Amino acid sequence: MKWDLDRITPRGPDEIEVPKYLKNIEEGLESLKVKIQKNTRN
Repeated sequence: MKWDLDRITPRGPDEIEVPKYLKNIEEGLESLKVKIQKNTRN
């Protein structure tokens, strides 16, 4: 199997994908935190 190194290694516009992905995780954790806080109040 031949690896497509251009797709694996972030280069050019693809570099945007990594922070976007991390940002989505961050936002997911934030909303989880909010849900937990709401649940503990009840």
